[in-house]
Amino acid sequence: MADKFIKLSDALASVDDFPEFFRDLAHERLLSVPAADERPVVRGRWEWNSDNGYYYCSNCDAVSPREDQEGEYCDTPAFCHVCGADMREEART
Repeated sequence: MADKFIKLSDALASVDDFPEFFRDLAHERLLSVPAADERPVVRGRWEWNSDNGYYYCSNCDAVSPREDQEGEYCDTPAFCHVCGADMREEART
């Protein structure tokens, strides 16, 4: 199951109508949770260039390395090796 992220300010505001003791306890607990290491997901696709026979990243124009993360031959790896764009079609939903 994928994690869902919330803004700390929204979480703190959601307990503002609690009685003072519970509100302070909730604020203390929420503030003690470490921040998630999140970043926006960059998506792209490999586009074929028939002039030279290579695939290019639609996000950064990098040429496909012709191997996947395990070093196996692959015209279109799941991620761009330059910009990190997610190229998996199933991840778009």
